Amino acid sequence: MKAAYINQTGSYNEIKIGELPTPVVGDIDVLVKIDYVSVNHVDTFVRAGGFETSMKFPFVIGRDAVGTVTRIGNSVTRFNVGDHVWTNSMGYDGRNGVASELAAIPESRLFKAPDVDEVQLIASLHSSATAAIVLHDVFGIKRNKNILIEGAGGHVGTKLVQLSKLSGLNVTTTSNARDFE
Repeated sequence: MKAAYINQTGSYNEIKIGELPTPVVGDIDVLVKIDYVSVNHVDTFVRAGGFETSMKFPFVIGRDAVGTVTRIGNSVTRFNVGDHVWTNSMGYDGRNGVASELAAIPESRLFKAPDVDEVQLIASLHSSATAAIVLHDVFGIKRNKNILIEGAGGHVGTKLVQLSKLSGLNVTTTSNARDFE
């Protein structure tokens, strides 16, 4: 299978494009044919070695992907072959990334994709997941509470506003005048 990978951390010049073996599917894994990937700042930190994490080389880069299930492990219960799925938590902590034709993703790190355009989905994955984690896991939000979102015109800020409103929060924002529209 073709993949983008590194054999050591360093500059972007360390990224190789080439053939690697098809990933092994364990009992709790789902083999996904990758349709779209995105690159975010965390990817560059991992590749450069600035974000220390466990890696086995060759190491496939990339965290975020949208794709289609092609095979499931024996213990997988939430997915079926043919399901459209997304992930945003690969490419660190010993898990190979998703900048490849195929990726073996633990069931716990995979989600069913909504019925939306896949290009729009991959473009919003990182910022949407970041906003959801901040609101629900970090802040533990509750309906009818107030929230101030600074920088609401940015990529994550926009998602924070949208998810806050959907979660029943009273939203106040700040943003740069050039982002008002």
